[in-house]
This record gives sequence, C-alpha cells and structure tokens, in this order.
Amino acid sequence: MVGFLTSTVSGILDKENDLLDSFFTEPVTDTTDPDKKDPDDIPEVKGESFTVLFALTDKRTDVYDYFPEKEKDIEKIETDAKKSFGLLTKDYHTVKVKSIVLVRICKETGEYSILPVPSISKVYTQMGAGYTLLEDVMYFYDKEYFVQKVSAMTGIIPDYTFITNISEMDDVVKAVGSFTCYVSEDIYTDGKTYFPEPPKETTSVETTVPETKAPEKDKNKADVTTKEEEKKPEIKKTVSAGKVTVGASNVEAILLYENYTEGVAECSELHAEFVKGMLSKLSKMDDSALAKLLAELVKKEKIQTDMTEAQLKNKGEIIRAFDKFTVKIYEYPGAMAGQLFAPDIMGAARQYLGLRIPADPEAAS
Repeated sequence: MVGFLTSTVSGILDKENDLLDSFFTEPVTDTTDPDKKDPDDIPEVKGESFTVLFALTDKRTDVYDYFPEKEKDIEKIETDAKKSFGLLTKDYHTVKVKSIVLVRICKETGEYSILPVPSISKVYTQMGAGYTLLEDVMYFYDKEYFVQKVSAMTGIIPDYTFITNISEMDDVVKAVGSFTCYVSEDIYTDGKTYFPEPPKETTSVETTVPETKAPEKDKNKADVTTKEEEKKPEIKKTVSAGKVTVGASNVEAILLYENYTEGVAECSELHAEFVKGMLSKLSKMDDSALAKLLAELVKKEKIQTDMTEAQLKNKGEIIRAFDKFTVKIYEYPGAMAGQLFAPDIMGAARQYLGLRIPADPEAAS
C-alpha cells in the first residue's frame, strides 16, 4: 500500500513527496467509526469483497456530429474553418467523463462505501503546464491512465471498471429499472445545454420610427431571418425539483446538469445517490438475471467493462446483501479554486485508509 501511494499519489502532488513521507511516519490517530457494526451483527455472505469504478461520459451522438479522438483532429477542423470561413466547421465535442463514482463492497465490515470523485478536479499529468482536469484525462490519454488517476486520488485500486456514455444511459436505466433520486433544483434545457432557469429575455424601450418599405426579396437567396428564427432553440423544463423518478426521459439532464447552488459537493452527492439507486435495483436480481443483464448491455455496446458474467455471478450474494449492509456516501475532501476543484489528496488518503484495509485480511479477496 505504501509503495502504491508513494508512486501514484506523487504523480498528482508532483514535488510534494515530503507530505507523503510525513503521512506514513506520523503517529496514527484513532479513526474508530462510531457507526461501525459489531462483528456479530454483520451478515455472513458468500463471495469476495470488491471495488467497482463507475464512469459516465458526456458523449451525445444525437447532439454532436463529430467526436475527435486526437488533438490534431481538432487542429484540422480549425484549419478547415478558417479556409471556408467556418461554413464547413463540424459541430464537434471532446468527450469528458462527467460522473466518477467508486463503490467498495466489503463483506468483512458489512458496508457499501460510495465515493464520488469530482470530475473537475485538477490533477497532475504530463500535458501542457502539468495539470489537467480529471474529466479530460481519458480523452488526452486513455482509460488505463484515467483509472490510475482516480486510484491516486483515493488510494483505492478498483477491481472492475464500468464505463458508459450518457447517450446509452436511457437504455441502461430501462434495463435495470426505474428508481428515485432527490433533485434540489429545476433543470431546463435548449436541447444541448442545461440551465438552472430559463434565460431572461431582454426588453427594449419602444420608440416610434418612420415607416419604411422592406426591400424586395431576392428569390435566388435564402431568407436568412426566417431560418434563424426557425433554428432558435426552445427552452423547456426537463426536471422539476424534488423527489424524481429516474427514467429514460430525464436521466441525461440529471447526470449532466452541474450548476447546483451548493456546487460540486451537491453534484457529487446526486451522482452517488444515483449509483445507490442503481445498486438497489441490481440487488433484487438473482444470479441468472444479473448475468443476462450484463451480457445484453455489453453485447449492445451500452457499457464497457472488464467484469465477466462468471465474475458477476460470483458476486451475486454480496450484491443482494445491499439492504442488509450499511450504505455510506463519502464527500471527497477539497475546495473550489476558481472554476476548478482542488482535491485534498492527503485528506483523501487518510479518509479512505480504512476502506483499503479489510477487517480480516486473510478472509478478504
């Protein structure tokens, strides 16, 4: 564990290895959890404890025309735009990971630990000045490097990873079944962006001007004004604040909206509650149903995962212990620095230390 943290966490802290050294040499304080269950109260279940990383990207195939995979692809688009005065510019979008949630299911302690990690966290990489947003790491590098960064921020290496695009989440929710989440604010959309309220329309003082004759239209030219009016997006409410039943029609707005009053903490908590709702539905399925669900979602390319059907079956009993175990949601330590989230790596290392060490190492996976 010490070797792992020294090598990976330092990749984010850069020249702050001395903080890590002090972390492993200073006296250990009492971190007894007052909510910790008595060993006699922990239900016995078969299977092995494990950790899953859930990641959701904002790739929307119905909104954007093109998703460049490399920076040089963007440079070509910009060059073509200059040559054609922007007429041939593609409506492109670089895919970001907008929801990142780790789940540790530990049968030794009888706990489901849900750890959301803010996607706008500032992390150290080899790109540019050395820092990149966590949500951009998968785009600029690859999935493996992204998983390494999440592990470095928590000290927890996931056993399995599930990645899906927001454009596929409606089918995933349909397959798993609907559940409820509390959404604190109304959410509006113009079909591409999500707002906390409809943009206020500006009004001008009415003035009387001489009546003028409109110029005769050129039949060979398109009516630009009419086209612009036709393309004007309609702002409509897509989610009402309160207890919401998550379904195909609102899941995108719930997971992509970010402008909550309480900021990144509120957004992270909602994503954690969303995953909690999904786990609750999965816990009601038997081994065959779980395996069938995984096979269908993978086959239809709704999700990407390194977990096999056999491995999922092996976890069936521990997954169905959801209602028997204690479910805890953690808030990732840190603070906003302008528009970015500055993660408290050392605070996270201490906060999640108990999640890395099972109560009975010999019996754990």
